[in-house]
Amino acid sequence: MSWSKALLLLAVLALGPAGCGFTPVYSRVPGSTANAQARELASVRILGVDNPVGIDDREGVVLRQHLIHALNPAGEPGNPLYYLQIDLKSEIQGQAQSSDGNATIGRMYVRAGYRLIEIQNNKVLFSSNTQAYGSFRLSGPRYGSVAAERAANETATELIAEDIRASLVAWFANHRAAP
Repeated sequence: MSWSKALLLLAVLALGPAGCGFTPVYSRVPGSTANAQARELASVRILGVDNPVGIDDREGVVLRQHLIHALNPAGEPGNPLYYLQIDLKSEIQGQAQSSDGNATIGRMYVRAGYRLIEIQNNKVLFSSNTQAYGSFRLSGPRYGSVAAERAANETATELIAEDIRASLVAWFANHRAAP
């Protein structure tokens, strides 16, 4: 009896995903070396320092570089199909205080609103928000605090870039599924 249950379980596990229409996000398109989402991501240009609507401060440039690497490690596309427009804001708050009332630990909050725009129709296809934070110690010398603050900012912007990439992959998988 137990061997028939094991056989039935094996058959259900083997045939289950095939019958439900499940398609892995990172599956390859037949006859291609790249998957559909990778091709879509590689055709996104991040609006940045050369565009008045883009992100143009140091924090924005760092985020833009993380996104370029995350979306297309070969660099920005020559003929993009999409623009990614990002509104980036950051804030620093003190999280812990010493006995004299001075903050000893800071937290860098970084928030980003982003829109994926189809260039051909100038139409917003997808928009969302994300946020991340990084904590840092406020040390005595100002230089040490600035360096720790920048490291926290770098960590937060890298997390935001990863979140934006994951959202775009999911959007492309749901809306631009390959045949």
